[in-house]
Amino acid sequence: MSERWSFPVASSALEPERMALRARVAQINAVGSGSLPLNEALEFLRNNEAPAAVRRTVLTRSDIPADVVAEARLMEDDSVRAFAMSLPGTPLDELVLASRDASWQVRAAVAAHPSVTVDLLITLARDPSSVVRRAAITRPEMPIDVLVDLVVSGSSRLDAEIALGQPGFVIADHVDRLLLATDVAAGMVLAQPEVPIVLLRRYARKDHSASVREIALRRGAPSDVASRALVSAAETSVRLAAVKGGNCSPLSLSRAVFDLSDDVRAAVAACDATPTKSVDLLLVDRSDEVRALAASSKNASPESLAVAVSSDRAARVRRAALRNPRCLADAVMAACRDERMVAVAVANPACAPEGLFAALVTLRSAARETPDGVDSKSPAAKRAADVARTVKEARRRLAPRDWRWLRELPLEDVNPEDLDRLLTGHLAEAATDARPAIRAAVAAHRDVDDATLLRLASDPEPDVRRAVTARILGAAGG
Repeated sequence: MSERWSFPVASSALEPERMALRARVAQINAVGSGSLPLNEALEFLRNNEAPAAVRRTVLTRSDIPADVVAEARLMEDDSVRAFAMSLPGTPLDELVLASRDASWQVRAAVAAHPSVTVDLLITLARDPSSVVRRAAITRPEMPIDVLVDLVVSGSSRLDAEIALGQPGFVIADHVDRLLLATDVAAGMVLAQPEVPIVLLRRYARKDHSASVREIALRRGAPSDVASRALVSAAETSVRLAAVKGGNCSPLSLSRAVFDLSDDVRAAVAACDATPTKSVDLLLVDRSDEVRALAASSKNASPESLAVAVSSDRAARVRRAALRNPRCLADAVMAACRDERMVAVAVANPACAPEGLFAALVTLRSAARETPDGVDSKSPAAKRAADVARTVKEARRRLAPRDWRWLRELPLEDVNPEDLDRLLTGHLAEAATDARPAIRAAVAAHRDVDDATLLRLASDPEPDVRRAVTARILGAAGG
């Protein structure tokens, strides 16, 4: 056994303690039952050297005389005295006297006693001991007005939490008094599921601490209060909470574009209520994060998004602008020809068919470069996964209903020779033929190059465009 465990599971030094414990349990069982004569049990009760648990058990006997219980209420041991005080039949005058006992155990027993009066409960609700206060506050007889006073005073966070949790406490019924709550109390009120708007307005004012104002603003303080906090609050956290509360006016959000805090400007950029002109200003912000959030905004202007796609120094901002459905079609089309941005461009719902064609042609050479024996987490493998995903998305969106019978091939099964063969001169000339059937044949030819294929993709004849679709889908692995 000692080889298996790193600690001793048995020790002879602990044997005396175990024996003493077994003896105490035996004593408790004996004095609590009728097997031990009453006079012997009373000797245990009156023996100050006897364990308190044993003495308390004596008081549970059904044959214990009332005068003995009264005697126990005056004994020296606090726990014995408290237990005797908690038993039914304790006179009211003794409960009143015990409510001023030096022991918190005795006072808690008084607060929990079924015969205690409301006046005693009100007194004990302000007891120095938190245990006594909790015993009094949780009594159903406690008046609601007293509970409200405990909350408003904010003398104890625990007391306020307990008082607010009592079944009869309804915040909406005591708004006038809760308006006067201290910071501690206001914080506890704001933690409740439903808070009246008048309290949110009051708790968001400057005479409360920053932490309380933050909670009130995030919970949805009225627009005038939130807007004032965003414009004038000295604390960054309060201004940030005002924006995230969602009730700031467009004018205040426009002024916050010049806030010194990157976090606040980022929150303004992400806010749906920020006007378009303000979002466009944030698209040229010094912070990459702010510009990226502005580029994702539904209020960003298409022109500003196009500029961000073409010229922003941060790739994350260019990608965010390119994902935005409001981005100009020309900018998305240009990105479809950029191997670094094509995957993002194809994912844009606004990407036109011409852009999808261009994306597939851009990826024709990259589509056949599948990594062999490369770690799946390496940049090369991730790049190949992006290519495969982009090709699949473009094929899905390009294929009309009558082309869905086309057999889809895995990316790695595409024949590289079908992707890389160069265009001959006579095919380029034939692509300008006046006959649609000739142009369709050029589009379907396996040797057609990218430039000719893209030109035919905008051919006025549907048959030619269908041939281009079939050709590109086949080159991409369909």
